[in-house]
Amino acid sequence: MSYAPQESAQDLWTERSYFVGGFLAAVAYGFHCCIYGTTVYFLLRHPSRGNRPPNFKLISFVSIIWAVATINLATGIQWNMMMFIDDRNYPGGPVGFLYQEFSHWINTFGSTSYVVNNCLTDLMVLHRAFVIWGYNYWVVLIPFLAIVTSTILSLFTLVQSALPGANLWTHITFSFAVPYWSLSISINILLTLLIVFRLVSARNTLRASLGNEFAKTYTSLIAIVIESAAIYSVVSLIFIVAFARNSNVQNLVLPIMGQVMCIAPELIIMRVAFGRAFTRETAATLSNMRFHTSPTAKTTMGTSHAESTGVITTNGTTAASSGFAAAAINLGALKLTESEKMLGEGMGSGSGSEVGVITPGGSREDVHVQVREKHDIV
Repeated sequence: MSYAPQESAQDLWTERSYFVGGFLAAVAYGFHCCIYGTTVYFLLRHPSRGNRPPNFKLISFVSIIWAVATINLATGIQWNMMMFIDDRNYPGGPVGFLYQEFSHWINTFGSTSYVVNNCLTDLMVLHRAFVIWGYNYWVVLIPFLAIVTSTILSLFTLVQSALPGANLWTHITFSFAVPYWSLSISINILLTLLIVFRLVSARNTLRASLGNEFAKTYTSLIAIVIESAAIYSVVSLIFIVAFARNSNVQNLVLPIMGQVMCIAPELIIMRVAFGRAFTRETAATLSNMRFHTSPTAKTTMGTSHAESTGVITTNGTTAASSGFAAAAINLGALKLTESEKMLGEGMGSGSGSEVGVITPGGSREDVHVQVREKHDIV
Protein backbone atom coordinates (compact mmCIF):
# COMPACT_ATOMS: atom_id res chain seq x y z
CA MET A 1 0.00 0.00 0.00
CA SER A 2 1.31 3.41 -0.94
CA TYR A 3 0.93 6.41 1.33
CA ALA A 4 2.19 8.88 -1.25
CA PRO A 5 0.08 12.04 -1.58
CA GLN A 6 -2.19 12.33 -4.55
CA GLU A 7 -0.16 15.02 -6.24
CA SER A 8 1.56 15.31 -9.60
CA ALA A 9 5.25 14.51 -9.97
CA GLN A 10 5.90 18.20 -10.74
CA ASP A 11 4.21 19.34 -7.50
CA LEU A 12 6.17 16.78 -5.49
CA TRP A 13 9.42 17.96 -7.07
CA THR A 14 8.50 21.56 -6.19
CA GLU A 15 7.83 20.59 -2.57
CA ARG A 16 11.07 18.60 -2.32
CA SER A 17 13.09 21.47 -3.76
CA TYR A 18 11.70 23.89 -1.16
CA PHE A 19 12.24 21.38 1.64
CA VAL A 20 15.84 20.61 0.64
CA GLY A 21 16.54 24.28 -0.10
CA GLY A 22 15.78 25.11 3.53
CA PHE A 23 18.38 22.60 4.74
CA LEU A 24 20.97 23.89 2.27
CA ALA A 25 20.36 27.42 3.53
CA ALA A 26 20.99 26.22 7.11
CA VAL A 27 24.27 24.60 6.05
CA ALA A 28 25.35 27.79 4.26
CA TYR A 29 24.39 29.79 7.35
CA GLY A 30 26.65 27.58 9.45
CA PHE A 31 29.59 28.45 7.19
CA HIS A 32 28.50 32.07 7.31
CA CYS A 33 28.55 32.13 11.12
CA CYS A 34 32.05 30.63 11.19
CA ILE A 35 33.38 33.16 8.70
CA TYR A 36 31.62 36.05 10.46
CA GLY A 37 33.02 35.07 13.86
CA THR A 38 36.53 34.62 12.48
CA THR A 39 36.40 37.94 10.66
CA VAL A 40 35.26 39.88 13.73
CA TYR A 41 37.86 38.15 15.92
CA PHE A 42 40.75 39.11 13.65
CA LEU A 43 39.42 42.62 13.12
CA LEU A 44 39.66 42.98 16.90
CA ARG A 45 42.71 40.92 17.77
CA HIS A 46 45.01 40.36 14.80
CA PRO A 47 48.66 41.21 15.68
CA SER A 48 49.13 43.18 12.45
CA ARG A 49 46.90 45.90 13.92
CA GLY A 50 49.62 46.78 16.43
CA ASN A 51 48.43 49.65 18.62
CA ARG A 52 45.80 50.77 16.16
CA PRO A 53 42.18 50.65 17.40
CA PRO A 54 39.82 48.05 15.89
CA ASN A 55 38.12 48.98 12.64
CA PHE A 56 34.58 49.36 13.97
CA LYS A 57 33.25 50.40 10.56
CA LEU A 58 34.08 47.00 9.09
CA ILE A 59 32.92 45.23 12.25
CA SER A 60 29.59 47.07 12.01
CA PHE A 61 29.23 46.22 8.33
CA VAL A 62 29.81 42.47 8.74
CA SER A 63 27.58 42.44 11.83
CA ILE A 64 24.72 44.10 9.96
CA ILE A 65 24.81 41.76 6.99
CA TRP A 66 25.14 38.76 9.35
CA ALA A 67 22.11 39.92 11.37
CA VAL A 68 20.05 40.51 8.23
CA ALA A 69 21.09 37.09 6.88
CA THR A 70 19.97 35.57 10.18
CA ILE A 71 16.56 37.19 9.74
CA ASN A 72 16.43 35.81 6.20
CA LEU A 73 17.11 32.27 7.42
CA ALA A 74 14.68 32.54 10.35
CA THR A 75 11.82 33.75 8.17
CA GLY A 76 12.59 31.00 5.65
CA ILE A 77 12.38 28.35 8.38
CA GLN A 78 9.09 29.79 9.66
CA TRP A 79 7.72 29.92 6.10
CA ASN A 80 8.56 26.24 5.53
CA MET A 81 6.94 25.31 8.85
CA MET A 82 3.76 27.06 7.79
CA MET A 83 3.84 25.42 4.35
CA PHE A 84 4.62 21.85 5.43
CA ILE A 85 3.25 21.64 9.00
CA ASP A 86 0.93 24.39 10.20
CA ASP A 87 -1.14 24.62 6.98
CA ARG A 88 -0.48 21.21 5.48
CA ASN A 89 -4.18 20.76 4.62
CA TYR A 90 -4.33 23.99 2.63
CA PRO A 91 -6.27 23.48 -0.64
CA GLY A 92 -3.73 22.31 -3.19
CA GLY A 93 -1.25 21.25 -0.51
CA PRO A 94 2.07 23.02 0.11
CA VAL A 95 2.28 24.13 -3.53
CA GLY A 96 -1.18 25.70 -3.32
CA PHE A 97 -0.15 27.45 -0.09
CA LEU A 98 3.03 28.71 -1.77
CA TYR A 99 1.26 30.29 -4.71
CA GLN A 100 -1.72 31.71 -2.81
CA GLU A 101 -0.02 32.88 0.40
CA PHE A 102 3.26 34.11 -1.05
CA SER A 103 2.39 37.67 0.02
CA HIS A 104 2.20 36.65 3.70
CA TRP A 105 4.12 39.13 5.87
CA ILE A 106 6.60 36.46 7.05
CA ASN A 107 7.65 35.72 3.48
CA THR A 108 7.66 39.42 2.56
CA PHE A 109 9.87 40.17 5.57
CA GLY A 110 12.30 37.47 4.45
CA SER A 111 12.34 38.82 0.89
CA THR A 112 13.01 42.33 2.21
CA SER A 113 16.01 41.09 4.21
CA TYR A 114 17.37 39.47 1.06
CA VAL A 115 17.06 42.72 -0.92
CA VAL A 116 18.72 44.77 1.84
CA ASN A 117 21.72 42.46 1.97
CA ASN A 118 21.90 42.31 -1.80
CA CYS A 119 22.20 46.09 -1.98
CA LEU A 120 24.81 46.25 0.81
CA THR A 121 26.99 43.49 -0.60
CA ASP A 122 26.79 44.90 -4.13
CA LEU A 123 28.08 48.22 -2.79
CA MET A 124 30.85 46.40 -0.93
CA VAL A 125 32.05 44.64 -4.08
CA LEU A 126 31.77 47.96 -5.96
CA HIS A 127 34.01 49.55 -3.35
CA ARG A 128 36.58 46.76 -3.73
CA ALA A 129 36.68 47.37 -7.49
CA PHE A 130 37.05 51.10 -6.78
CA VAL A 131 40.04 50.44 -4.49
CA ILE A 132 41.72 47.90 -6.75
CA TRP A 133 41.42 50.22 -9.75
CA GLY A 134 43.18 53.00 -7.84
CA TYR A 135 40.06 55.00 -6.97
CA ASN A 136 39.17 55.54 -10.62
CA TYR A 137 35.62 56.91 -10.66
CA TRP A 138 35.13 56.26 -14.35
CA VAL A 139 35.69 52.52 -13.93
CA VAL A 140 32.89 52.15 -11.38
CA LEU A 141 30.45 54.72 -12.77
CA ILE A 142 28.41 52.29 -14.88
CA PRO A 143 28.30 49.57 -12.18
CA PHE A 144 27.16 52.20 -9.65
CA LEU A 145 24.31 53.37 -11.89
CA ALA A 146 23.38 49.73 -12.48
CA ILE A 147 23.22 49.12 -8.72
CA VAL A 148 20.90 52.10 -8.31
CA THR A 149 18.66 50.76 -11.09
CA SER A 150 18.76 47.26 -9.61
CA THR A 151 17.72 48.61 -6.21
CA ILE A 152 14.75 50.42 -7.74
CA LEU A 153 13.67 47.25 -9.55
CA SER A 154 14.02 45.25 -6.33
CA LEU A 155 11.64 47.66 -4.58
CA PHE A 156 9.07 47.26 -7.38
CA THR A 157 9.45 43.48 -7.12
CA LEU A 158 8.88 43.56 -3.35
CA VAL A 159 5.81 45.76 -3.64
CA GLN A 160 4.25 43.64 -6.38
CA SER A 161 4.93 40.33 -4.62
CA ALA A 162 3.42 41.68 -1.37
CA LEU A 163 0.03 42.42 -2.95
CA PRO A 164 -2.78 40.05 -1.84
CA GLY A 165 -2.88 36.94 -4.02
CA ALA A 166 0.34 37.82 -5.80
CA ASN A 167 3.50 35.73 -5.94
CA LEU A 168 6.90 35.80 -7.57
CA TRP A 169 5.62 34.14 -10.75
CA THR A 170 2.62 36.31 -11.55
CA HIS A 171 3.03 38.23 -14.78
CA ILE A 172 3.61 41.71 -13.33
CA THR A 173 5.96 40.58 -10.54
CA PHE A 174 7.87 38.33 -12.91
CA SER A 175 8.36 41.25 -15.31
CA PHE A 176 10.18 43.13 -12.51
CA ALA A 177 11.91 40.15 -10.89
CA VAL A 178 13.73 38.93 -14.01
CA PRO A 179 15.28 42.34 -14.85
CA TYR A 180 16.13 42.86 -11.16
CA TRP A 181 18.00 39.58 -10.72
CA SER A 182 19.49 39.75 -14.21
CA LEU A 183 20.85 43.24 -13.60
CA SER A 184 22.04 42.45 -10.07
CA ILE A 185 23.85 39.33 -11.21
CA SER A 186 25.28 41.12 -14.27
CA ILE A 187 26.70 43.79 -11.96
CA ASN A 188 28.47 41.17 -9.87
CA ILE A 189 29.83 39.39 -12.92
CA LEU A 190 31.04 42.70 -14.38
CA LEU A 191 32.71 43.73 -11.12
CA THR A 192 34.24 40.27 -10.79
CA LEU A 193 35.73 40.54 -14.28
CA LEU A 194 37.01 44.07 -13.61
CA ILE A 195 38.76 42.95 -10.43
CA VAL A 196 40.16 39.79 -12.00
CA PHE A 197 41.48 41.74 -15.01
CA ARG A 198 43.13 44.31 -12.76
CA LEU A 199 44.82 41.72 -10.53
CA VAL A 200 45.96 39.53 -13.41
CA SER A 201 47.32 42.51 -15.35
CA ALA A 202 49.21 43.64 -12.24
CA ARG A 203 50.77 40.21 -11.69
CA ASN A 204 53.87 40.74 -13.81
CA THR A 205 54.53 44.18 -12.38
CA LEU A 206 54.25 42.91 -8.82
CA ARG A 207 56.44 39.90 -9.58
CA ALA A 208 59.12 42.09 -11.10
CA SER A 209 59.25 44.37 -8.09
CA LEU A 210 58.31 42.16 -5.11
CA GLY A 211 59.27 38.73 -6.36
CA ASN A 212 56.98 35.84 -7.15
CA GLU A 213 56.46 34.77 -3.54
CA PHE A 214 55.23 38.16 -2.35
CA ALA A 215 53.22 38.85 -5.50
CA LYS A 216 51.15 35.76 -4.69
CA THR A 217 49.67 37.70 -1.78
CA TYR A 218 47.61 39.68 -4.27
CA THR A 219 47.57 37.60 -7.46
CA SER A 220 47.28 33.95 -6.40
CA LEU A 221 44.20 32.05 -7.54
CA ILE A 222 42.70 32.10 -4.03
CA ALA A 223 43.36 35.83 -3.68
CA ILE A 224 41.71 36.58 -7.03
CA VAL A 225 38.67 34.38 -6.27
CA ILE A 226 38.15 36.05 -2.87
CA GLU A 227 38.87 39.64 -3.92
CA SER A 228 36.55 39.38 -6.93
CA ALA A 229 33.66 37.77 -5.00
CA ALA A 230 33.60 35.13 -7.74
CA ILE A 231 31.81 32.62 -5.50
CA TYR A 232 28.68 34.75 -5.37
CA SER A 233 28.82 35.46 -9.10
CA VAL A 234 28.89 31.74 -9.93
CA VAL A 235 26.02 30.85 -7.57
CA SER A 236 23.89 33.78 -8.75
CA LEU A 237 24.46 32.88 -12.39
CA ILE A 238 23.16 29.36 -11.73
CA PHE A 239 20.09 30.85 -10.05
CA ILE A 240 19.14 33.31 -12.80
CA VAL A 241 19.34 30.58 -15.45
CA ALA A 242 17.09 28.32 -13.35
CA PHE A 243 14.65 31.15 -12.58
CA ALA A 244 14.38 32.27 -16.20
CA ARG A 245 13.65 28.65 -17.20
CA ASN A 246 11.16 28.27 -14.32
CA SER A 247 13.14 25.30 -13.04
CA ASN A 248 12.77 24.10 -9.45
CA VAL A 249 16.54 24.26 -9.16
CA GLN A 250 15.93 27.92 -8.28
CA ASN A 251 14.36 26.75 -5.01
CA LEU A 252 17.61 24.97 -4.14
CA VAL A 253 19.89 27.88 -5.04
CA LEU A 254 17.97 30.98 -3.86
CA PRO A 255 18.15 30.11 -0.12
CA ILE A 256 21.91 29.57 -0.46
CA MET A 257 22.35 32.92 -2.22
CA GLY A 258 21.02 34.71 0.85
CA GLN A 259 24.11 33.49 2.73
CA VAL A 260 26.71 33.34 -0.05
CA MET A 261 26.14 36.99 -0.92
CA CYS A 262 27.30 37.81 2.64
CA ILE A 263 30.11 35.25 2.79
CA ALA A 264 31.85 36.73 -0.29
CA PRO A 265 32.43 40.24 1.14
CA GLU A 266 33.21 38.83 4.59
CA LEU A 267 36.05 36.80 3.08
CA ILE A 268 37.38 40.03 1.55
CA ILE A 269 37.16 41.79 4.91
CA MET A 270 38.90 38.83 6.54
CA ARG A 271 41.83 39.42 4.17
CA VAL A 272 41.75 43.06 5.26
CA ALA A 273 41.90 41.91 8.88
CA PHE A 274 44.92 39.75 8.07
CA GLY A 275 46.53 42.70 6.29
CA ARG A 276 46.61 40.81 2.98
CA ALA A 277 43.95 42.65 1.00
CA PHE A 278 44.55 45.04 -1.90
CA THR A 279 44.49 48.53 -0.40
CA ARG A 280 44.88 52.17 -1.43
CA GLU A 281 48.60 51.87 -0.68
CA THR A 282 48.88 48.77 -2.86
CA ALA A 283 47.22 50.54 -5.78
CA ALA A 284 49.45 53.59 -5.31
CA THR A 285 52.55 51.41 -5.08
CA LEU A 286 51.56 49.57 -8.25
CA SER A 287 51.10 52.87 -10.05
CA ASN A 288 54.55 54.03 -8.94
CA MET A 289 56.12 50.72 -9.99
CA ARG A 290 54.91 51.31 -13.52
CA PHE A 291 56.07 54.92 -13.44
CA HIS A 292 59.65 54.20 -12.36
CA THR A 293 60.98 52.56 -15.50
CA SER A 294 64.17 54.48 -16.31
CA PRO A 295 67.50 53.64 -14.59
CA THR A 296 67.65 57.14 -13.18
CA ALA A 297 64.20 56.86 -11.67
CA LYS A 298 64.95 53.41 -10.26
CA THR A 299 68.03 54.62 -8.43
CA THR A 300 66.43 57.78 -7.05
CA MET A 301 65.97 57.12 -3.36
CA GLY A 302 66.44 60.50 -1.70
CA THR A 303 64.06 62.40 0.50
CA SER A 304 62.66 64.57 -2.29
CA HIS A 305 61.70 61.51 -4.35
CA ALA A 306 60.07 59.86 -1.36
CA GLU A 307 58.03 62.96 -0.76
CA SER A 308 56.67 62.73 -4.29
CA THR A 309 55.57 59.11 -3.87
CA GLY A 310 54.17 58.91 -0.37
CA VAL A 311 52.66 55.46 -0.73
CA ILE A 312 53.83 53.47 2.27
CA THR A 313 52.28 54.18 5.64
CA THR A 314 53.56 53.32 9.09
CA ASN A 315 51.20 53.41 12.07
CA GLY A 316 48.71 55.30 9.96
CA THR A 317 51.13 58.01 8.77
CA THR A 318 52.83 58.51 5.44
CA ALA A 319 56.47 57.46 5.48
CA ALA A 320 57.40 59.44 2.39
CA SER A 321 59.71 61.78 4.32
CA SER A 322 61.93 58.87 5.38
CA GLY A 323 62.84 57.91 1.83
CA PHE A 324 61.39 54.49 2.59
CA ALA A 325 58.56 54.68 0.06
CA ALA A 326 60.76 54.90 -3.00
CA ALA A 327 63.03 52.15 -1.73
CA ALA A 328 60.14 49.80 -0.99
CA ILE A 329 58.71 50.36 -4.45
CA ASN A 330 61.89 49.24 -6.18
CA LEU A 331 63.18 46.79 -3.57
CA GLY A 332 62.40 43.65 -5.52
CA ALA A 333 63.66 45.00 -8.83
CA LEU A 334 67.12 46.31 -7.75
CA LYS A 335 70.22 44.74 -6.34
CA LEU A 336 70.84 45.72 -2.76
CA THR A 337 72.80 48.89 -2.21
CA GLU A 338 74.24 50.30 0.97
CA SER A 339 71.42 52.84 1.09
CA GLU A 340 68.86 50.02 0.96
CA LYS A 341 70.63 48.22 3.79
CA MET A 342 70.44 51.42 5.83
CA LEU A 343 66.68 51.87 5.40
CA GLY A 344 65.92 50.76 8.93
CA GLU A 345 68.35 53.25 10.34
CA GLY A 346 66.23 56.15 9.15
CA MET A 347 67.55 57.19 5.75
CA GLY A 348 66.68 60.79 4.81
CA SER A 349 64.81 62.85 7.34
CA GLY A 350 63.10 59.85 9.01
CA SER A 351 64.34 58.05 12.12
CA GLY A 352 65.05 54.45 13.06
CA SER A 353 62.34 54.56 15.70
CA GLU A 354 59.82 55.52 13.04
CA VAL A 355 60.81 53.07 10.34
CA GLY A 356 62.22 50.16 12.35
CA VAL A 357 65.70 48.63 12.19
CA ILE A 358 66.56 46.38 9.24
CA THR A 359 69.65 44.23 9.59
CA PRO A 360 72.32 45.19 7.01
CA GLY A 361 74.17 42.63 4.94
CA GLY A 362 71.27 40.30 4.12
CA SER A 363 70.03 39.17 0.75
CA ARG A 364 67.35 41.00 -1.19
CA GLU A 365 64.80 38.51 0.13
CA ASP A 366 66.01 38.99 3.73
CA VAL A 367 65.56 42.73 3.53
CA HIS A 368 62.24 42.25 1.81
CA VAL A 369 60.99 40.04 4.66
CA GLN A 370 62.16 42.52 7.28
CA VAL A 371 60.50 45.41 5.46
CA ARG A 372 57.21 43.53 5.34
CA GLU A 373 57.39 42.45 8.98
CA LYS A 374 58.14 45.92 10.29
CA HIS A 375 55.68 47.83 8.10
CA ASP A 376 52.76 45.44 7.64
CA ILE A 377 53.31 45.49 3.85
CA VAL A 378 51.18 42.42 3.18
